[in-house]
Amino acid sequence: MAISPGLLGLGAGLMGACALEPAWGLWLLLAATIVEVRTDTTLGFTVYASEVVFACVLAVWAAVRGRAVLRDPAHRSLLVASCFMVVAAFVSGVLAGTRADAVKGALRWAEFAGVALMASDAGARGVFSRRLVVGGLALVALVLSVQALADARPWVLRLDDAPARIVFRLPGGAVVWRAAGFEHPNVLAAALFPCAAVCAAAWIALPVSSIAIAALAASGLAGATIVLTYSRGGLLGWLAAMAAVLAAGLMGPAKRGALVRFAGAVAVTAALVRLFAAPAALAEQVRSVRTTAVKMAGIAGGHSEGKRLKDDLMGEASQAEMAVGSLNDRKLMAETAGRIHRAHPWFGAGPGGWRREAPALAPAEMTAAGLTHHPHNLYLLVLCEGGLAGFAAFVILVIALIRGPARIGPWPAAAFQYAWVGIFAGFLAVSAFDVPLVHARGMGFAFLLGLLRWPLPEESRA
Repeated sequence: MAISPGLLGLGAGLMGACALEPAWGLWLLLAATIVEVRTDTTLGFTVYASEVVFACVLAVWAAVRGRAVLRDPAHRSLLVASCFMVVAAFVSGVLAGTRADAVKGALRWAEFAGVALMASDAGARGVFSRRLVVGGLALVALVLSVQALADARPWVLRLDDAPARIVFRLPGGAVVWRAAGFEHPNVLAAALFPCAAVCAAAWIALPVSSIAIAALAASGLAGATIVLTYSRGGLLGWLAAMAAVLAAGLMGPAKRGALVRFAGAVAVTAALVRLFAAPAALAEQVRSVRTTAVKMAGIAGGHSEGKRLKDDLMGEASQAEMAVGSLNDRKLMAETAGRIHRAHPWFGAGPGGWRREAPALAPAEMTAAGLTHHPHNLYLLVLCEGGLAGFAAFVILVIALIRGPARIGPWPAAAFQYAWVGIFAGFLAVSAFDVPLVHARGMGFAFLLGLLRWPLPEESRA
């Protein structure tokens, strides 16, 4: 208990600084998601540091900027869509008879929508300059990349779930730190590639400087980490983001220079992957991707080539075999989600409904992990837990994010708006493989999707 006054004093000081400019609290929030601290209390619930920081930052922002944002038509669609999503999650939980889960579900969406709204307000006012955003995200990418490489076991094959590290103990439980707050390679990859996209945009659009070199290093490390963790969802997100950045370079005033810089970033990434990953590991990744494609194209429909390849693989404990098993599991999860949706079509089973309903409705082949977590697909989760009403609210929120400024800003600010397109496409791709909205996982997405809706200024206007 002796540490409590110090922590309270630190928290009060940080909130006081945020009161001068509430948008600066977003960086504090991102820091809390990177070095996530949680307290497992004896009362049966877990408190995450990022959630506490979010509540404080949102309260300060609402007090200082809330009235102005309510009056600003530029934010109205995002504000209304956010309210729809939060209310839909809460109502579905109440109708399902689970008030505690209703509050948790509403808070999960409030975190994502609230961060997006605060970031959008910061972007519209030009609080953060391009160099500040790139520098901050390059640091984030470097921290996450180093953490991922340090925690992977064996580090050339797969990032396993990292063990919890007890930081200190309290009378009500233990405060622990876990793998930079991200407990699974898919989630870590989803946190890395948006940062790398902004860094790559800076590399092709900004003059050569220390910040551009840092951006290149971060992009290379992030790309190597994604390959090392074997996250197919993260790999799709990476490809979408990099395609958008390449398109930005081709649209810019110096196409040849942009292409040379982009090719340099790719070369450095490839060199890092070659340096860190053993040839056998890279061969397994290629084999895994090929197996996934064949599986999706043929095995489910009884295609003979798909069956033959599957039979060849089942005798090996390989990443390719894991890809086959993973897709089989996801097929069962999709079937289970469909059954839950048919049982609760309009307002869904409520937040947490998957864990309550899946054991009774899942096929016999479903594994215990599939029953206790989620369908590893954001769209299916929203549909089965929120029903048609919740899914409609989610679509409205997506449309509101798309409805940013009508025009693309001048170069080089345009490069970052093209990066927004790649990050948004990557978010949609990752959401088909995982649920990037649990315990602060979606805050990085929300920050960039809100901030980059607006052209980043060369210098801060705040």
